[in-house]
Amino acid sequence: MNKFIVLTLTLMIVIFSVIIISMMVVRNGEKNDETDLNDENDYAIPVNKKIFSENGYLDEGESYLDEIEITQTNIIWVNFSLHWVDEETNYDRYTNMPDNFSLEVEPPENSSYLCLPFNKVISDTGYINISCNSSLNIEHGDNIRTWRFNVTCVDAGNQIKISGFPGYAVPDNGNKFTLSITVTYLTEKN
Repeated sequence: MNKFIVLTLTLMIVIFSVIIISMMVVRNGEKNDETDLNDENDYAIPVNKKIFSENGYLDEGESYLDEIEITQTNIIWVNFSLHWVDEETNYDRYTNMPDNFSLEVEPPENSSYLCLPFNKVISDTGYINISCNSSLNIEHGDNIRTWRFNVTCVDAGNQIKISGFPGYAVPDNGNKFTLSITVTYLTEKN
C-alpha cells in the first residue's frame, strides 16, 4: 500500500511539474506577458542537474544531518531521493524484516517552497522522494540558498525465523543508503 501511495504522489508531482513548466515556456517565439518570467529575459528552457549524491551507512537510530547551498537561480523543483536496499538473509528459513528510513527536508528560510508529499517522510519501501516546488514564485537573482536535510535509519528490521521453525531473531544493526539531490531550473532562452 505504501508503494502505491508513493508512486501515486510521485506521478502527481511529475504531472504538476509538466503543467507548470509548459505554462511558463514561451511558444513559437511569441512574447506573452503572462508567461514571461522577466521582462528583460525569456527564461524558458528547463534544466535538470544532479547537484549532490551521498552513499552512506547508518546504524539503527542514527541520523545523517547535513546542508547544501544551491546556487542555481530560477529554480522550479528541488528533488531529494533516498534509496536503500535491505541486505539478504544469511540463514536458511529466515526472512528479513524491512528497514525503515526517514528523510526530512528543510527549505531555505523565508522562501516559498512547498514540499510534496511532506517535509518529512518515513517509509519501509526502500525509496523516499521529496520534491519541493517554487514554480509559483520563481526566485530571480544570484541568491545562494541553504537547504538542510536529515536521513535517519528509524528501524533496522531483524532477520527472523520463518513461522513454524525453531530459532531466534538475528539482529540487523543498520543499512546502507544513497541520497541524491536534483535541481530543475530555467535557463535563459537564446
